[in-house]
Amino acid sequence: VHFLEIVNTADLLVNNLSEDKNTLRHISFDSVGNLRGINVLKPVLQAIQDQNIITFDHLSYQTGEITRYSLKPYGLREYLNRWYVVGIAEGESDLWKFGVDRIENLSITSDVFQRETDRNPHELFEQIIGVEISDKEVQRVVLSFDPQQGKYIKSLKLHR
Repeated sequence: VHFLEIVNTADLLVNNLSEDKNTLRHISFDSVGNLRGINVLKPVLQAIQDQNIITFDHLSYQTGEITRYSLKPYGLREYLNRWYVVGIAEGESDLWKFGVDRIENLSITSDVFQRETDRNPHELFEQIIGVEISDKEVQRVVLSFDPQQGKYIKSLKLHR
């Protein structure tokens, strides 16, 4: 549903920009230039749907090294205007995540994989803020706000 909202918003912007180039004067974006790697979203999403293995080079911020990966892609995750592909890397058993802004030389292979039904990134990230995957038990956190601020927090639909 959130993705459809993004698409509808994009359609609205495209339509308005094609009619009047001055529309951008009236829009203030939260971040500018954070769309690096967005070109891989469409092919990765197609690979997820078709269950095709993907290969790519990925830059690690921790080591500064570029490594070639072969990945069974399970899903996409957006957090703070950054996109990540989540899947199982060759030789691994856990879900890994890769920032799409650091993916180069993406290739969709013809190799098909069988998705493990107990590996659902959507369910996994329902209980996580951010992208760090943990096997620790989820803890309930109760926050308190004054009534006015509470209305803003409730509108974020983060409460359960």
